[in-house]
Amino acid sequence: MKKLFQILCTIAVMSGLSVTAAPLKADVSSEHIPAGTVIAVKTIDGLDTAKSQVYDSFNVTTVADIVAGDKMILPKGTIIRGSVKSITPKKMLSKDAAVYVKFDHLVSPMGAQIPVSLAIHSTDILTADGGLGHGGNYKTASKQNVQNAKKIIVNMTQWGINTGDQAWNGWPKYILTPFSSLLSVPTSGLYIIGDQVVDVFKKGSEMTLNQGETINLMFLQGVDVPTH
Repeated sequence: MKKLFQILCTIAVMSGLSVTAAPLKADVSSEHIPAGTVIAVKTIDGLDTAKSQVYDSFNVTTVADIVAGDKMILPKGTIIRGSVKSITPKKMLSKDAAVYVKFDHLVSPMGAQIPVSLAIHSTDILTADGGLGHGGNYKTASKQNVQNAKKIIVNMTQWGINTGDQAWNGWPKYILTPFSSLLSVPTSGLYIIGDQVVDVFKKGSEMTLNQGETINLMFLQGVDVPTH
C-alpha cells in the first residue's frame, strides 16, 4: 500500500507540472494585407535634395481606410515610417537630382510597430530606377531646346501675320510673313546651338517633395496586422 501511495503521488505531481508548463495563447486576432496591395499616402515630411540627408526620417500617413471586405485593417491616418536611403545630387549635363527612400514599419491602431516592406508605386516624379526626381538630363534638355526653337518659328511667323493685318487692309502680311518665317529659322538654330552648349556645363534641378503631397505605395511582402 505504501508503494502504491508513492506512485499515485508521483503521478499527481507530474500532472500538475504538465498543466503549468502548457503554453498560454494570447487572445489576439489579425488581418492580412497581401503583397501587391497599393495604397495612397500623404507626406508628413517634405524632402529636398538640397537639404535632406541620408538616414533622415520620412513619414507618411494613409489617406483612406484600408479594408478587407467589410473588415477594417488600417484606418485613415495610419502613420507609415521611413527614411532617406540615398541621394543623387544634381550634376552637369543637366542631370537632375534624385532621392531614394525606404519604408520599414507602420503604426497599427493598437500602437504596435509592425515591420513592413513598401516601395513607391507611382507618383508624377518617380524615376525609372524607383527614386523621386524629375529625371531630367542632357537628352531631355535637348528635346526641350528643340521644342523652344519650334515655338520661336511659330511666334515669329505669327508676328508677321498679325503685324501685316494691322495696316493697308492686311496686304503687308504677304511680305512680313515670309520674311519673319525665314528669319525665324537661323534665329531658332542659334538658340538651339547656344542652349546645347550651355546645357553641357549646366547642372540639373533639385528635387523637392512638399509636405501634404500624395504618392502611392505598394506592399512588396504581405503583412499581418493585429486588430485587437
